[in-house]
Amino acid sequence: MALTLLLPSTENKTSLAELDNDTKNNSDLLIIPQCNVSSEEEKLPVRETWPTKCDYLVTTLGGLIGLGSIWRFPYLAFQNGGATFVIPYVIISLLCGIPLLMMETALGQFSSEGPVGCWNFAPAMKGIGIASVLISFSGALYYVMIMVWGGIYLVHSFATIGKQLPWSDNAIENLAGINSTLQFSNQSVITSVEKFWNDSILNKSHDLSGLSTFHWPNVVGLFVMWCIIYFCLWKGIKLTSRVAVFTAFFPYIPMIALFIRGITLEGSWYGLQYYLIPDVKQLLSSKAWTQAAGHVLWAYGIGWGIIPALSSYNRPDYNFFNDILITGTTSILTNIFSGFVVFPVTCESVLTGAFDKISGLRKKKKKLREIIVAIYVLISFLCGLPMCTKAGFYIFNLFDSYICGTLPLLIICIIELFTVLFCYRTTLSSWFEKRKPNAWPGKLFIRHISEVLKRNLTFIWICWLFIIPIWLFGMLSIAEAFEPPHQQPLLAITKCHVLKLFI
Repeated sequence: MALTLLLPSTENKTSLAELDNDTKNNSDLLIIPQCNVSSEEEKLPVRETWPTKCDYLVTTLGGLIGLGSIWRFPYLAFQNGGATFVIPYVIISLLCGIPLLMMETALGQFSSEGPVGCWNFAPAMKGIGIASVLISFSGALYYVMIMVWGGIYLVHSFATIGKQLPWSDNAIENLAGINSTLQFSNQSVITSVEKFWNDSILNKSHDLSGLSTFHWPNVVGLFVMWCIIYFCLWKGIKLTSRVAVFTAFFPYIPMIALFIRGITLEGSWYGLQYYLIPDVKQLLSSKAWTQAAGHVLWAYGIGWGIIPALSSYNRPDYNFFNDILITGTTSILTNIFSGFVVFPVTCESVLTGAFDKISGLRKKKKKLREIIVAIYVLISFLCGLPMCTKAGFYIFNLFDSYICGTLPLLIICIIELFTVLFCYRTTLSSWFEKRKPNAWPGKLFIRHISEVLKRNLTFIWICWLFIIPIWLFGMLSIAEAFEPPHQQPLLAITKCHVLKLFI
């Protein structure tokens, strides 16, 4: 049984003899046993890699900067005092988000496997990858539903060019002339925009009895969106990276235009003050820090399986330090700027996990990829149909709060971190070998990353060892305390609590 370093790839020009001369006196380097490879496995094609470094960077940006930047971050910032939320978010992103991003990137890159296969060094922990794929699959369902609603809203906007918009009247119920929803004498004032949204876009029922009735414009919109996603994914990462060039940069154009328009409105300075100047009393409250910490998991895609899926297409010896620096900083700035990027990347983590799990597909990958993607898109379309019913908005909220909520992501991140710190080995069988690694498994992993990046990562190691565990367990202890209330039927909430614990 030969011994080879984990780092060299087929494209690495450094010979094993040269590596041996450099490392024979260094017992801290991670070595892996290379078993005899069958002739059938030797015929398998080399794993597909990113055409250029820029493709990986742009696609990762498209995965990290998601719809949460425009509908989740601004909402949480408004609810928690503007700058009172932004300051904790930036601090936690730097101390916890970016170190975890580096960990997941290294796992995918070093193993050249997706969110499931990257845990081969600890087979008992492959459930981490399966859980990530399930969350990505569920997250894609309701992210696509947001795109459907936005698309229908856009169609209505263009269909009424030169005419009066269907939501142009103000406060059509109870009190005329009021331009926002408020409570007055125990009566709710509903704007024409809200009424149009509830009646025309959602066609929302009062309870779950609406599950038996489809809202057909949403069904058609869902079908169209999944067809678009299919054509973005069917040819693999090369086509996905080309699509990401548009989806990652184009949204900044209307975003900047809306920002310029906003600051020119009368009274805009008062809104900027609320967003930029923190309230010291609120800054010391646990609510703002807790919700900011929870949003970090969303902003960086931690626990979703997206990062290992994308980084698995890198060369094992690729220096990804600049990519981490750029994507991490851009994610913070874009969230603060409240931008958004169209979401097709989450689906890639599900597909990567499927292709890596079924190793026999690699041989016929080019022929079967289109079929596998079509099957995935069809299943996703069928699973998303309940959100197209009159009770679909309740299903959407349950997905948002429970299935893909903070608690499942926290559990995944805790298990991920402790698996890396205490179980990082080449194979599970190495635990029982006579010559065990002479360093803590997590220390070997950070040294491995340090060699690839050619940088001292002591700060990252301290974050993994002390700061992040305190943050994760602190979040876990109060994860339910500040969960946003939804007016859901009691039976539905109970069922989703059970489903959340199962996932």
